[in-house]
Amino acid sequence: MGFALLVGIQLARGMGPQGYGIYGLAMSIVAILMVPTEFGLPQLVVRETAASAARSRWGDIRGIINWSRDASLISSVLVAVLVIIVLVAGGRYIDQPLSEALLVGLLMIPCVALTKTRGAALRGLKHIVKGQIPDTVLRPGTQSLILFFAASLALTLTPALAMLTGVVGAAFAYLASNIMLRRALPSEAKSAQRVIRAKEWRSSCIPMAMTEAMRILQGHLAVLVLGLLAAAESIGIYKVATAIALVVTTPTAIFVSVAAPLISSLHTSEDRIRLQRLLSWTTAGMVGCTALLSAPFFFAAPVAINLIFGGDFVEAAIPLQILCAGALLTASAGTAGTLLNMTGHEICVRRASLQSLVLLLALLPPLIWYGGPSGAACATVIASLLWRARMVRDCRRIIGLDPGLSGYIRLKDK
Repeated sequence: MGFALLVGIQLARGMGPQGYGIYGLAMSIVAILMVPTEFGLPQLVVRETAASAARSRWGDIRGIINWSRDASLISSVLVAVLVIIVLVAGGRYIDQPLSEALLVGLLMIPCVALTKTRGAALRGLKHIVKGQIPDTVLRPGTQSLILFFAASLALTLTPALAMLTGVVGAAFAYLASNIMLRRALPSEAKSAQRVIRAKEWRSSCIPMAMTEAMRILQGHLAVLVLGLLAAAESIGIYKVATAIALVVTTPTAIFVSVAAPLISSLHTSEDRIRLQRLLSWTTAGMVGCTALLSAPFFFAAPVAINLIFGGDFVEAAIPLQILCAGALLTASAGTAGTLLNMTGHEICVRRASLQSLVLLLALLPPLIWYGGPSGAACATVIASLLWRARMVRDCRRIIGLDPGLSGYIRLKDK
């Protein structure tokens, strides 16, 4: 949490609203380009690794790790070639700073994809902390350290240079995740003959990839529409709000990462009582931590932003408060999406994601036109709430388990 926020502060103070806005737009495009390179693989690797370990199917573990690596590398090369062709053909229609940042960002794509799949394998093997360290700690931590040295040398921070610091951080995180996985892999898996079930895995990846694509689009579509309808400064303002909101939602991401392999194992063991207890207490933890982190920004957002990011970004206060309110409401839905994914109901998550994305596409243009960054925040929160509510309903109807806050309340009543 600290490193992620620190990187945002360093970038915002180093480039100002306009430069930070261009960098934010480039990062949103890179994030969308990562969808086909990840292709739902992290979620699949967590599920398959946890389930295979529970059944002592060591060949499957080795197979899914190698197969996911090859799939990520091939898709990364194809995406890079396509983007280069587009930039060469239509370069005159794209601002040069944005084009330079995008070209540098292509190097980040395979590193992040491979890091996430290896982290997913670690989490599936129940190395929960190790599985999160490379992508959530080492990557932003390395980038922050490089930015510190760049500032001490009085280097002019451009969007392309900022993107390069992110590439170095991603490369270091990949190397670390690779070493961690080799050490954590059980000896039985290392010596087992790999089992590749490519057809089955691809069929599972497709709905997960579509769901992940819609989730990422939901997270970055506001920045893209702001880039079309507003100035780069507005993107910078909105990015500051989302940078702080990301810290507020970090506990939710951590709870989900911890719960995912446990949900898969308990579902495989058909232990519904313990699974419901896990879901309920996870939701309670998500809501409590989110409320605790949101409180300072509900009451003193302008002061906090001015102190942390500088006076140029004070306008981010209202969007931040809107996003914090949305994060608190979203946390009350618990791990609904994870429960559906880990129990083989990916299609339900995809359906809810599609409905939410369509609503977001409809809301963003008029709300941004009317309210700028605050309108983008409102549209994002409304669409996210629809998505979570639909998934909670599907969990209750199909699986017979309640991942929401109401499930925790009923558990406490018992």
